[in-house]
Parts: sequence; structure tokens; C-alpha cells
Amino acid sequence: MKKIILYLSCLFLAPAIILSQDFKLTSPDRRVEITIHNDSVLSYSLEYHGKSVTRFSTLGMTFNNGKRWGSGDKVIKSVISKEDSIVKLVSGDFKEINNKFNELKLTFNAGYSVCFRLYNEGMAYRFQGDGQASDSITIITEKADFRLLDDPAVIFPETNNFTAWELSNKNYSAVSKIDNGKYGITPVLFDNKKQGIKVVIAESDLNNYPGMYLQKQDAVMKGFWALYPKEIVMGSWGNFVTVVKNRTDYISRTAGNQIFPWRIIIVSNDDRQLLTNNMIFLLAKPQQFKNTDWIKPGKATWEWWHCAILEKAPFESGPKNLSTQLYKYYIDFASQNNLEYLLIDAGWSNLFKPNELNPKVDVKEIIRYGKEKKVGVILWTVASTLMKYPHKYLDSISSWGAAGVKIDFFDRDDAQIIPQYEELAKACAKRKLLVDFHGCSKPTGLNRAYPNILSFEAVRGLECSKWDTSTNPDYRLQLFSAEC
Repeated sequence: MKKIILYLSCLFLAPAIILSQDFKLTSPDRRVEITIHNDSVLSYSLEYHGKSVTRFSTLGMTFNNGKRWGSGDKVIKSVISKEDSIVKLVSGDFKEINNKFNELKLTFNAGYSVCFRLYNEGMAYRFQGDGQASDSITIITEKADFRLLDDPAVIFPETNNFTAWELSNKNYSAVSKIDNGKYGITPVLFDNKKQGIKVVIAESDLNNYPGMYLQKQDAVMKGFWALYPKEIVMGSWGNFVTVVKNRTDYISRTAGNQIFPWRIIIVSNDDRQLLTNNMIFLLAKPQQFKNTDWIKPGKATWEWWHCAILEKAPFESGPKNLSTQLYKYYIDFASQNNLEYLLIDAGWSNLFKPNELNPKVDVKEIIRYGKEKKVGVILWTVASTLMKYPHKYLDSISSWGAAGVKIDFFDRDDAQIIPQYEELAKACAKRKLLVDFHGCSKPTGLNRAYPNILSFEAVRGLECSKWDTSTNPDYRLQLFSAEC
């Protein structure tokens, strides 16, 4: 009888034993190591300098056709590859970055792959469908668990909506102190004081996918996403912002060969390394056009912050007195102080029809005068207007000779709006227009693909100093530590 029971036990255990698969990958310097375990679920654990950073954390995707990636599928092929190259930058803090990593690609029998990539500074993974581009797939949800060890402290950009990124941080002494259900935007910085390790959870290369938030659920931080919009209306500020009134029951719908975003865990035992970490940039889509000679980063004078009030000017100033003379005054100031640009904020045109210019502001003459003084002019625009008529108004702005556009009030990062960032950056690049995104979601590397994007103003910056003290030294230090 004992032999029969033992035989039956082995028989029932056999499928689990056969299915269970394990893989390991180390970083180029061998200090970062990941262990991937595949059985009824797909999971990984991360080590840094021989110290455990995470418990086994699960990953997967669920679709409307019932398919569930990462749930009992078998790895039919595993390939390890290496990269050691140089990425040259058009602008930024570095002229070039070393792109050095080891990668493990696991191909599953259910028609998808998962790539794990290890840099010396951390790890990343992403799903990729093996279907045809014509195949439409609907993603109900994604599973991205981050089971961090030792209940670390958190600098948490907490929010209660899917429309804000210029957030103050909330400091928690431990993950366990965060109420269940609370969530915040990524990147999020964790401080494992016991191990002496800082951990940043982030993402890169969104494409047609919503931005990832982190939500506290028991002892786990979990990926959390806005559902795809069902009904959009114009509202919020001056009725020129697209507002989601109702949402569907899925997060994205895309082609079957879709490459999904990178989920990133940055690790460091030295805070200084966070300041020079470029994983988000390196994991993003490569540069999409060659000629970049026209892209010139620089400083700008900007009238909005001080309400266009010029106390010593020999003419009337202020927001009700915008004029060609006023903006020429700014150009003279920029020229005298070696500032490369003048940023003209709202008021130069009709918000909904930028071709309808303010008769008191001769934009074409201001741009001409700026070129004479070697000062480029960047024009503020509303995102919803350009999204509705991208070519019509960008063609006009380009024909006037503007250096670029500041595109404002996206106020969303769901899967419907995310592709618009790239579409606008691409349209601007074709016209040799620089881009300053404002009222936008946090950057996820799109400026690598389109280096004409010089800024994502998705933080509490200088403008907030007009009404509160949230952009204080503590916030600035937290920001630069977490943004990587």
C-alpha cells in the first residue's frame, strides 16, 4: 500500500517537476544576478553584490481571449547575448554612453518571448508578442510584482488620479506604512537601510501602452495602470484639455507583434551612481532620424513666470499688455545675456486656432528679429489642438521660422494618449522643430528616439515657486536621486 501511495504521489507531482524551469543571468561585472523560475507562474529574484534585493516576484499578461502569458507556459528556447557599444547623444549631460549589458531571451510555446537584460546598474525585462502586425490583441491587465526585501523606506510620488505628474513626494519610513490601495507614479525610490542598497523602480519605451504606477497591496508593490478611455470630452483648464469621462475594462489594444514596455529595477549602494544612471534612456527606442545638426539645446528667457511684468521697461508690460515691442525687449535681454531662446507662453494666438494671431503680437516679426539677434523663438501650444490638427498648425509654425514648440496640457498617460507624444515629436522633427513637453507624463526615454525633445516638464519646477514652497531643496534632492 505504501508503494502505491508513493507511486501515485510521484505521478501527481510529475507534471510540476517536468514543467519547472530555471535560468540565471549575471551582469557584465557579475555583481547583479537574476534567477528566473518558470512553473505555474513566471517569476524572478534579484541579487546585488551577493545580497538579495527581491523575493521571487511574478510577471505576466492577461488578454481578452483568455490567454495568460507567464502562467504555466513552457520555455522552448533560451538565448543569451551580449552588447558592448557606445550610444552618442545629441544633447544632455554626456556626449556618449556605454551601452553594456547581458541579455537572456526566453521564447515560450504560447507564442511570446520575455527578454531579461542586466546592466551593471540593474535589471530590466519586457514581454514581446510573436503574432502578426495585423493581429489585434487586447490587454486586460499586466502583472508586475515587486517584492522588495526588508520593508524599505520609500520616497513616494503619491497621487489619487491618472492626470498629474508635477507631484510632491510623500516620505514613508517603510513600505508597510503605506495604506493598501495607495499608488504613485514611477520612478519610485526605495531605501533598504539594512542592506545599504537603494532601489529605483521605473519603466522605459512605452509605445502604445499606458504609464506604470506602483500600488501598495499588502507587502507588495504592484504595477498599476489607467484603463483605456471609453469617452473623452474637452474640459479642465479653459476647456482645452482632453478629459476622460468613462473608461473600458482593458488597459490597451495593440498589434499582435507588440513589444511591450521595459520594467526596470535600478540598484546601487552609492547615491552618486543614481545621478549618472542612464538605463531608462538606453532601454528606449534608438534614434529615429540622422540629421541632428539643427538641434541646439540652450537656456531661455520666459515671460510667464513673472507675468510679463518688466518694471524698468519704457512701455506698458504685464499679461494684458503683450506686444511685439515687449517680446523684442526679451530678445534683447536674451542676446545680451547669452541666452539661446525666447519662450513665448500663452497669449500670442487663439488656443484652438494658432493661425489666428494676437494682432498686438507680430509673431513673424518677433521671430525675424530673434534671428537677427541669434535668439531662437519657441512658441507655447495646446496639446489637444496639435493632436487634432498636427500638420496644419505645425506647418504654419515652421514656415514662420520658429525654433520649436512648447506643447502643454496632455494631463494623461493612458494608452490612447501615449502614442501622441511620439506622433508629435516625429511631426516636429520632420519640420526641424524643437519640442518642450509640458503638463506631460514623466519621461520614459522617448528623447532617445527623438532628440529634438529637449525637455519633459513633468516635475514640480520653477512655475510652482509662484504659489508654494514645494520646490524646496529637499524636493530637488529627492527628484534628482529618483529620476535617474
